[in-house]
Amino acid sequence: MLAPWVFDSLRGGGMRADTHWIAADSLTYRALGVRAGNRGIHLEGPRDSLPTCPGSSNATNSALAVSTGYRIEVSFHVDVVGHLIASGRVGCRFIYSGAPPGPRSGFSEGVALELVKESGGWRVVKVIDRWIT
Repeated sequence: MLAPWVFDSLRGGGMRADTHWIAADSLTYRALGVRAGNRGIHLEGPRDSLPTCPGSSNATNSALAVSTGYRIEVSFHVDVVGHLIASGRVGCRFIYSGAPPGPRSGFSEGVALELVKESGGWRVVKVIDRWIT
């Protein structure tokens, strides 16, 4: 249920044809690995470091000639009234005009969805939150 949001909608850090998708942890890797493959996307195994954002630029404002991508994290919890809440978040580090990343260069975008199980599958009841830094 989160795959369309994570891979198609959360792209505020830019997009390139060679964008790497990196799981933040084993839960994310297990939850999205097959769905990523079904979309023709290779989801890399978990790691902690943030990749460079696809929309980063060099000193001449051209695309960087380095590997870029997003670190993805998903989580699930039940709220106080018993609704299942699924959250997805992507993150990366921006480099603007070739300047080294500073302490505030981190980028993050996410969504929180209320889900309900119907007929053996999950359906989004509503978008609870959507944010971008």
